[in-house]
Order: sequence, then C-alpha cells, then structure tokens
Amino acid sequence: MQYRNRFLSHALPGLLAGWLFVNGIAGADGQTSGEFPAAVMPWIEVKVPARSAGILATLKMREGQTVTRDAVMGELDRESEEVELGRSQEELEQVKEQAENEIPTRLAKKVLEIAKLDLSRAQDARRSLKQSISQAELDHLELEVARGELALEMALHQQRLALIQLKIRTHQVSLAEIALRKRAIHSPQTGVIAAINYQQGEWVEMGKSLCRLLVLDRVRVETLLPAALATSKMTGRQVEFVAVDGTGFGGTYPGVVVFVSPEQDPVNGNVRVWVEVENTQGTLRPGGRGRVRLQRRAAATGDGARTTTGSRPQ
Repeated sequence: MQYRNRFLSHALPGLLAGWLFVNGIAGADGQTSGEFPAAVMPWIEVKVPARSAGILATLKMREGQTVTRDAVMGELDRESEEVELGRSQEELEQVKEQAENEIPTRLAKKVLEIAKLDLSRAQDARRSLKQSISQAELDHLELEVARGELALEMALHQQRLALIQLKIRTHQVSLAEIALRKRAIHSPQTGVIAAINYQQGEWVEMGKSLCRLLVLDRVRVETLLPAALATSKMTGRQVEFVAVDGTGFGGTYPGVVVFVSPEQDPVNGNVRVWVEVENTQGTLRPGGRGRVRLQRRAAATGDGARTTTGSRPQ
C-alpha cells in the first residue's frame, strides 16, 4: 500500500528516534508504558479492477464520493454482450423444444407395436395353415420388428442427446449473463473514492485498476516498537492513539493491537505493530500522524492485591 510504504521507509524511522518515554521500558511481562510515533493507514485499500476490456461508457462516481458495497460505479459498452445473450437464449429455446419433443419416440413405439402385431398374426396363420405364409414373408416381418426396435432405441437416444444439449445451452446462457454483468463495475466495499484512473470514453483493459477505494470507517495505525515490547502477547491489548494536527494535538482515540509482526529489523531491532482504531466520524485521515500511547498495566502485590503505576490502568 502506498501510504504504508512511504511512511515506513521515510517518516517513521526518523520519528522513532525522538519517541517520548512516559514511564520507561520494562521487560516482556507487559509492565510497560510510553508513546511512540505512528501513522494512520486506511483499514482497507482496494484497487477496483475492470473485469473485462472495453470502452468506459458511463462513469457514476467522483473523487471523494462515498459508495456502498455493490453500488455500480461505472459501465463498459455492452452491445456485443447483449446480442450474445439474446442469441444464447434463442438457441436454448430451440434445444428445449427438441428435448421436450416426444413425437419421434411415440411414433417409433407405434411402428414397433404394429410390426409385432403383423408378425404375430403371420405366425398364427402359418401354424394353422403352413402354406398360407411363406418363410420369406415371415422373415420380412421379423426384420420389420427388428427395425422398429432399433428405431425406438434411436429415438430414445436422440432425446437423451437433446437433454444433454439443453444443459449445455443453459450453461452458455449463464456464461453470457456473467459476461454481461462483468460490463458493470461494482464497489467491492463501502468506502470513499480516493482516485479515478479512467474517464468516460477511454478504453479499459481487463484487470486494470479503474479507481482506488479506501475503507475508512476504521483505520489502521502503524508504529514501530522495540523488540522488548512488541511480543505476541500484545495482540488484543488496549492502547490509545493521540492524533497530531497542525497545532500539535488532534484528539485521543482508543484502539486495539491487532497485529505484531513476526519479523524484527536487524539494524535497529524495531518491530512493526498495527493498531485498529474506530473512525466512524471520519476524523482520522490516511497519512496523518500521531503517537501510540501504551498504558502501564497493573502489577500483582505479594498479598494478592493489585497496584498500578503510570498514568492510567487498562
């Protein structure tokens, strides 16, 4: 993310050198307090991609606008996709008619029924009077029965193939509908439009970022702590973020440690820490600076009572 990279590589290391210790640093048992330089980052930064290529026909957003999840932010030209969807639907109707057509099967059954009846009559007549039906005629009638059975099998086979084609055409219609939906660019999150990379009428490549969206109902405050403080036990700890505005103070916000990096800087021994801070009023901006304040935790005394040191217990 551009905020984090710029801050961590330039501002934060320099500020860290001038951190203010309130009550010093203790060991890894949580008996710590202090204030450390920090920077505000967006909780989520999304580069919204175009899901297909085409000309940006409509643009329904502007910088600074708040958009809700699944809101349509723009649309690509969709004439070809609409035609393809219509063609797929017509082909589906055609195959559906074929799959539901039982006339060939019914006809084959009727032909087979009559052929069997003719053969049965001929066999009865031959048993009564052998010279009444020749063997050639009997063979011909048996052939008609066999032909009727095969015709019925073929009709059933063709109907099964039509049902398979119906499923294929149904999937093709679904794919055409998906292709049409991809022409619309939807917001993946509720957030604020920070930048728009294309204007109406421009060609957009598939996968290219159409805009940059920031989720700011909560923010991520990033700081660097000495390895002695930044242990995995810090996750879930309540802290405070003191924002700094142009006058040097911009308010205090409660926060929770949500991430302690498993990596340590080999040069200065610092560890990256993330603090989640609620920002429903939108008063904190990405790129803003301040200090993360660690409060000294309570320590147990010998008789089981608990005492506190520092400005305020958690």
